[in-house]
Amino acid sequence: MDSQREAEILGRLDELERKVDRLYEHTDIEQPQRWGFGDEPGAGDVDTSDLELLVQQGKKIEAIKRYRERTGVGLKEAKDAIDRLDVGR
Repeated sequence: MDSQREAEILGRLDELERKVDRLYEHTDIEQPQRWGFGDEPGAGDVDTSDLELLVQQGKKIEAIKRYRERTGVGLKEAKDAIDRLDVGR
């Protein structure tokens, strides 16, 4: 996947997340807990070395998919975790 397509997908994801946040603000539904990197259920023993390599190669979406498979977290939590991993480079 090229970086332009990846940026488009991540932009859409950010837009959807903002919309969901606004929905929570206007309803009585409690927003689920947001996890920090490594704090997600099942993330305690996650080896991130291959995920870091994917991020370095510009394959953030693949890293997000693998993180979700390993931890069972949602898309938003996985994206946030990989973004934090990317910032740590």
